[in-house]
Amino acid sequence: MSNYSRISKTLVLSLIFANLFIISIYSVQAASSTISEFSGGFGNSGGTFNSYNPCPSGWTCQNSNVKYVYLYGTPSTSTQIGSTGPWSKSGSWIAGQNISATTYWRAYIPSNGNTNQTWAGVQYQLVTGGSGPSYATNVDQNNWKNKWVQVGSLPAISVSSYLVLRNHCVTGFSCSSSRPLFYDSVNWNTSNVNP
Repeated sequence: MSNYSRISKTLVLSLIFANLFIISIYSVQAASSTISEFSGGFGNSGGTFNSYNPCPSGWTCQNSNVKYVYLYGTPSTSTQIGSTGPWSKSGSWIAGQNISATTYWRAYIPSNGNTNQTWAGVQYQLVTGGSGPSYATNVDQNNWKNKWVQVGSLPAISVSSYLVLRNHCVTGFSCSSSRPLFYDSVNWNTSNVNP
């Protein structure tokens, strides 16, 4: 065997092992979690939530179930979220893991197949946990039926990081108390893709 053949084979094998090493590192670092609103990773406060479990015929929901409440509150110009009150409700999806990479968060918005019913404009808040900062994203749930909508990202998460959705009115959207807002599955992942 010539020196050229040996060098070529060595080079090809080196490239193969280098690619396998890179793929294995990426696989270890890639992480994803989907949190159901009916799981232990979801917490709610402010009273009873309405729910469909299972979802009615004609609906599209993750895991065939969903929780919902109706809008309450007055927009606040400083925070864009209404002040708390006796009918104030919130639901939180908790990360439950420590990840030292950027995580991208998406919420699934269910569909009832009825285009005549208008759903609420809401504000999702990503909270890093502890006394860390939070990041807000406004979403018109009516425009995202039967879709995953990206609601933000965090540079890293801890077991106490979470996404929260309150039934408060949001500046720029209708504050009609007849508009429901929905709590369905939430996914976070490090690949920035829909689940």
